[in-house]
Amino acid sequence: MFSDEQVEDIVNFCCNEGDGHTSMLYVDVTFKLGPFFVLVTTYRNTTLFTKRSNPPTCPVMLGPVMLCMLKDKSTYLTLFQKLFAQVPGLQVSLKGYCTDSEEALRQALAQVFPSSVSLLCKVHAQRNIEDKCRKLRLSQSFTNDIINDIFGSGGLVFASSYEEYNSTLDVLTKKWDEQEFSESPDEPCFSKYFRRYKADEIWNHVSAKASSDAGFGDEVQTNNIPESANAFVKRWQDFVATDMATFVDDLKGLIEKQRRDVQRTLLGLSSPYILRPEYQNSVKDNSNFFDEQPGTRDLASSNLKVVVDPVNFKKVYSHRPAPPQTQLNKNYTIDLHALSDFFVERFKIAHRKSTEALPGKGCS
Repeated sequence: MFSDEQVEDIVNFCCNEGDGHTSMLYVDVTFKLGPFFVLVTTYRNTTLFTKRSNPPTCPVMLGPVMLCMLKDKSTYLTLFQKLFAQVPGLQVSLKGYCTDSEEALRQALAQVFPSSVSLLCKVHAQRNIEDKCRKLRLSQSFTNDIINDIFGSGGLVFASSYEEYNSTLDVLTKKWDEQEFSESPDEPCFSKYFRRYKADEIWNHVSAKASSDAGFGDEVQTNNIPESANAFVKRWQDFVATDMATFVDDLKGLIEKQRRDVQRTLLGLSSPYILRPEYQNSVKDNSNFFDEQPGTRDLASSNLKVVVDPVNFKKVYSHRPAPPQTQLNKNYTIDLHALSDFFVERFKIAHRKSTEALPGKGCS
């Protein structure tokens, strides 16, 4: 479920080249809203600040949403493929997305947006490490040390280079092995687990360097944004689970409220937001707006938009994917002459059989 305006916002805010004006596309699956799961996308409107936010913070907007009965890759693909069908340029221009560690969700996103940077929520990555520590029966104090070594201030996730990351990991491996051996006479396991299954993932998808290189700031990403949006949706429903039809109607009302709040900001009217200083000249003259007839007024309001990067915005919408190409395995070659001879011989055989079957050609 999405509107053209929501898709335009994703192109505007999640695909631009403006330094400090690019939003991550946040993706999360929530529940307790009814007898279904809800796949929710969110993004920041980077032309606005929320009033009284300190430091100034761009507001979170609800993006495309899908109600799901199953949590699997094929289900999630439905939404992302529809977005791709709507704007094929998203597949090559979406800067990045952040999600939790649900494998089916990650696989679906990677399939539809292979060019985008994939970042993982630090909180979920931390929970996975804590779960492993419990399974290994490590003490709570040792587990706390591991979490601090990886995610704490000055931890692995804040390494400024791959070389620093690896050298720090070498030091931590020795430290972890010694601590684990002090708690159990068995061979230390955690460092081997981390190096084999988590080290590359943390560097490539969780670290502040991965976020910075993708243009999202020198910080470790979390899913606080979609989770706060999920909480907002639940508050909008008064924390009451509903059936699908009621939920859809409620959600439409919430999305419409956000849309009108943005429009009011651009008209210089009272709203929860203010324009960022660099976009102050984008405030529209509202005197003519209220003189219009209601139908014309709605049409005018639908065109209220500040485009962060007009050149790239147009580029994304004009992109057309190349037609699929059939590729042969490099171990196989085709002899065109032999192929031609084969079809000629097959034609001769077919012609001979049809001739033999004609009436009057048999013995008298």
